[in-house]
Amino acid sequence: MKNFRLYLLITIFLVSCGGIQLLDGQSQSNNYRKEFLSKIQTIKSQYSSGNAQKAISSLNSMNDSLLWPAEKAFKYNLIGVLFFSEGKIEESISSFDTALATSDVDDSLTSQIYLNMASSYYKLDFKEKSYSMLMLANYKYLKKKEAKNYHFLHYKLAKSKGKEDEVNQSLVRYLGTLESINEIRSNGHFQPLLESFLKMTSNERADFVRKFDDEKTLVVAYLAYLNAEKIYYEGDKSKTKDYLDWIADTYSKHNEVIEMIKNFSFRLDTDEKIDPYSVGVVLPLTGKKANFGQRALFGIDSALKSINRRRAKEKLTPIKIYVKDSQGSGAVGGHVIKELVDDKHIAAVIGGLFSSEAHQEYLESKQKGVFFVSLSSVDMPKISKDYLLLEIRGSIESQINQIFSEQTLNSLGRKAAILYPSSKRGQSHLDEFWRKATLANVEVVGVQEYSEDSKDFREPVKQLLGLSFSRGRQEEREILSEIYSLEDKSSVKRIQVLGPQVDFDWLYLPSFPEQARLIVPSFSYFDAFKVNFIGDPSWGESSQLMQESFKFENLFYVGGELNEVNTSFYKEFIKVYKRKPKILEVLSYDSMKVVGDIISNKSYDTREEFDHGVKSISELEGMTGKWVQTDGLWLKNMQLMMLKKGEAKKVHE
Repeated sequence: MKNFRLYLLITIFLVSCGGIQLLDGQSQSNNYRKEFLSKIQTIKSQYSSGNAQKAISSLNSMNDSLLWPAEKAFKYNLIGVLFFSEGKIEESISSFDTALATSDVDDSLTSQIYLNMASSYYKLDFKEKSYSMLMLANYKYLKKKEAKNYHFLHYKLAKSKGKEDEVNQSLVRYLGTLESINEIRSNGHFQPLLESFLKMTSNERADFVRKFDDEKTLVVAYLAYLNAEKIYYEGDKSKTKDYLDWIADTYSKHNEVIEMIKNFSFRLDTDEKIDPYSVGVVLPLTGKKANFGQRALFGIDSALKSINRRRAKEKLTPIKIYVKDSQGSGAVGGHVIKELVDDKHIAAVIGGLFSSEAHQEYLESKQKGVFFVSLSSVDMPKISKDYLLLEIRGSIESQINQIFSEQTLNSLGRKAAILYPSSKRGQSHLDEFWRKATLANVEVVGVQEYSEDSKDFREPVKQLLGLSFSRGRQEEREILSEIYSLEDKSSVKRIQVLGPQVDFDWLYLPSFPEQARLIVPSFSYFDAFKVNFIGDPSWGESSQLMQESFKFENLFYVGGELNEVNTSFYKEFIKVYKRKPKILEVLSYDSMKVVGDIISNKSYDTREEFDHGVKSISELEGMTGKWVQTDGLWLKNMQLMMLKKGEAKKVHE
């Protein structure tokens, strides 16, 4: 299987080989002759064809006394690059040192040589020497790819030295080439930058952004916008408006940020009138999904009756709900939420029964300053979520937080792989998986996607197991094929010539049960037995997967810490609805209970007061578990569960 621990240095030197092309017209005419450049192109072709030794010999055959200073420096820089490609790091450093003696006439080349020197010392784990060399390089003279490698190496070295400000600055510049908010959010290095940024004081954040006034990259504009949000959440609405105006003027070329500012300004200027005791319930009540919507409504109604009985005893204002039909559409759901805010001034919404609806319904709620309780996961990047969203089943972040807990890693190991669907949902799982793996120091040794529309998952499984042959594995296959061809007597109908490469301790498989039932057996088909699979909460609700657990021993999933179902709730539910509550009814009950706890006995006069009130709550609890507000996000306490012989059991008591 392809190992995903890619070394920074390989990338740096591949770019350095590309330095043959880095010379602009003026540098060529002043420092490099045409015949020299022609020879370099020939040597480049030799290297590209896989003959590094011949390329080095050709460079060494050039007479130094006949070369101009920059040409000589270029020659030895390239020799150093080629030595590195051969794994001769000490020789590469010596060549770079020789190159520096005559490179001062070309600032771009000099900076590239210092970068290569720093990279070589980093490869040898001489970090102090690497850092000192890097500080002599001026990244402003480097081409875009080289500068990006400079900033990444700077980040690694600054991190090892505990220089937090340099870490943050290097990450900003490393991410500076990204051209969309989605690219920035999805990059694994953005989250640590953001976490450090948000820990700063308001003035420190503003000063940090101003350090990049001359660069005005998208990532800086986005950080400035996030700072505006932070200022608002800290309670200074007037300062927020002024800061948003400054961002719009300073970063006017970044349309995505300008659009975000418009949306946020709309929220600031919206009617702040709120009825703190009014709740919207938006569910599919017609169409194919109506049965699920009706079941959810039973759970919500049961909780509402219980809450209002208690509030009546305490002489508190009863909670009102306004039920609307989403028709199974996120667009319709978002529209009716807007109507409920405008007409009824609701404080909260319960909705998102299906992920296909949850996304748009949450975005509308967020824009209006409404607390949104989603009955399914909201498949969007973590950075797009905040404390006005609570995912009742447990968010993607909650699930992966448990998977990467020390408790789970100590049980299953620290080498991981992921097989994920090629969808927004799959991408959300992948992004958070990478982020947490980095923070938990877990080695990711396999990443593979699959099409959700497929019914045969053998090809992506084959890719993950290293059975789609690289050159090295092809040679291994040919040898084994010859051995098997001599065995003319065999009762085996299918011969798996190459053995699968299962170099991971566990595989994260965020698939729905119907897909998991087809994917899991595909591993056995390729002779990969006893793989530890970890799925999402839906696995625990699947009777079909329960049956599969008789055949497969290592089926894990992340589920809620289901408390003992309240006996009075159970009896009352059967009495009123003439049926036993299932998991959907219990989750729906919890959604209303959580909203009741949010509203509590406080009276909010404006949405801003309500917003700050929600932010001040540290935890909420229901029958299906506890939610803790962590860094402005509601994370559910979850458990690693195991499906075994038709039962779901906790792995850790």
